[in-house]
Amino acid sequence: MAETKKQYTARLAKERASKKMDEALGEIALEELEKVDPNFLSLLQEVAKKRLDGIERYGKETYHDLGSKGVFVDVNRKHVRLKRYFWDKEKISSEKIEDSMLDNAVYVILLFKSYLKEEREIKNE
Repeated sequence: MAETKKQYTARLAKERASKKMDEALGEIALEELEKVDPNFLSLLQEVAKKRLDGIERYGKETYHDLGSKGVFVDVNRKHVRLKRYFWDKEKISSEKIEDSMLDNAVYVILLFKSYLKEEREIKNE
């Protein structure tokens, strides 16, 4: 059954109100986070810069090529490097440990994005 104009208008108003609420809650959450953990947002900015650098070098969607399993390989590769540094006390000479941590943060977010995309596709089948 087709949606009436009145139903459509009501649904749109509800969606707009919901979006405004989400935006307001997002702003409140960021303000609260800044109060309780002031360095966290600056670290997220570093992660965002790292992602933009990766997009510039490799392209925006390259991580989608192999899906979550492909992205997990990158997460694991960085995890192994971090484990060697922190647990095994090995010196890492190929890149700064800070870069490995930022890379891993980006990869984990990309893994989460890929997972969510795959889950939506499964639900839509």
